[in-house]
Amino acid sequence: ARGAGDELVKARVWDASGLPSHRKFFTPFFKRSHGIVLVYDITNAASLPKLADWLDNVVKATAPNATLMLVGCKADLEDSRQVSSAGARLF
Repeated sequence: ARGAGDELVKARVWDASGLPSHRKFFTPFFKRSHGIVLVYDITNAASLPKLADWLDNVVKATAPNATLMLVGCKADLEDSRQVSSAGARLF
């Protein structure tokens, strides 16, 4: 992909599926990451608090200048939303 100023940007995306058993496997990858995307399900109120452990692990393992992003998935199911945008911002 091309970034700002036509700079070539390479991205490797790893899906940890949120399982606690995967945390040990991914921690070494966090150390070399420039960015982390944490994803929650907007239709499942319990999914956002479950990210707290992942966030703690990521913050401890990544460089201080790493970019962290919080993304709500299933935006097409707005009628089933259980997590408000404001609630996610508070996270």
